[in-house]
Amino acid sequence: MIREFTQQGDGVLIQTPVYHQFRRLIESAGRVVAGNSLKIEDGHYTIDFDDFEQQLKQGNAKMVLLCNPHNPVGRVWTRSELQTMVDIARRYDVIVVSDEIHADIVFDDHTFTSIVSLGYEKAVSIIGSPAKNFGLNSIANGYIYTDDDALYQQIKSTVNSLAIDHGNALTTYATIAAYEKGREWFEGYLQYTQTTVHWIAEFVASSLPDITMYKPEGTNQIWFDFSKLQLAPDTLKSLLVNEAKMGLTPGAWFGETNPNYYRMNIAADREQIQASFARLHTAINSL
Repeated sequence: MIREFTQQGDGVLIQTPVYHQFRRLIESAGRVVAGNSLKIEDGHYTIDFDDFEQQLKQGNAKMVLLCNPHNPVGRVWTRSELQTMVDIARRYDVIVVSDEIHADIVFDDHTFTSIVSLGYEKAVSIIGSPAKNFGLNSIANGYIYTDDDALYQQIKSTVNSLAIDHGNALTTYATIAAYEKGREWFEGYLQYTQTTVHWIAEFVASSLPDITMYKPEGTNQIWFDFSKLQLAPDTLKSLLVNEAKMGLTPGAWFGETNPNYYRMNIAADREQIQASFARLHTAINSL
């Protein structure tokens, strides 16, 4: 869709730190990343709407590539936040493509709102695939939705021309099985993951006060800031990898310039996660 709806040299707006593949896809298509960095206010990530509007007003971005729920910071954007974004995009006639692959993985009292529910005719939702909900990362299929028939036909034509409009038999039947038979499994997975989030939050608050955790509203990722440890980047990496045995993803992958930020994927056995945090606690206390 980046290639279909923008031209060589056009800007595509992303809200950093954000899923690292966004930048790769934009730049490999010969487009330019227009960064709209998220702000931290009262320990909470928010959208910088002043900068967002300036980027669109100045023509720096011909497309907005949104991530909702947001990977890696874990925000589930509210309807009000999305409406503000859509109002600005409409003002400057900019298409919004929303990656909503984690839409079903939402915690506590938070509510997911799809971009296509707001009545903007130039909005497209990449609804996702069974990969995140059911652990089917090895199958290659996904879903795209838009209310606008002209956009739909344009996307469909492009997909057909690339011969990616069909899956294989295993992919098809795995997807059918997941959505027809997988509700009980998914609900158990969601509850398990939410309980893991709560455990980590409580452990960090009580035993690791020098680590800042941005408690996710959705996704199976957690975003951490280790700045208060005041360690050199290489020392921090060694502490996490060699001492705590944690395979965290560096924040730099997501466009974060502060080397103290890391992302953790918590789609794992809770006992393994608890053991990792126990090792981390021991390692920090021995500094």
